[in-house]
Amino acid sequence: MKRIVERHGGEIQAEGRPGHGASFRFKLGEALISATDPD
Repeated sequence: MKRIVERHGGEIQAEGRPGHGASFRFKLGEALISATDPD
């Protein structure tokens, strides 16, 4: 998961305590979309 997020220009965070579960947060970078003329 970490590698995928980083390859998309994002970041990932994880935190937790033994016996209490864990939380994961990730943020992806903006997508670059190029517009093309269909004609």
